[in-house]
Amino acid sequence: MSQSTAAGDGAQATMRAVVVTRPGGLHALEIKDVPVPVRKPGWVRIKVKAFGVNEFRATAPFPSSATRF
Repeated sequence: MSQSTAAGDGAQATMRAVVVTRPGGLHALEIKDVPVPVRKPGWVRIKVKAFGVNEFRATAPFPSSATRF
């Protein structure tokens, strides 16, 4: 996660995020720099070191009767 500069030049802190850019499978995921969300009362922010994507879930169509876990 990038932080604002120590000089306080007003630069907004950013983080890297996996963003769904369009409908589709894994090819629709892109890594982008996005603004760090502002924490709201009752929210927490965690630092993620790794994550995984279930390819079947990412590429399967979502019927209206999709199973909820």
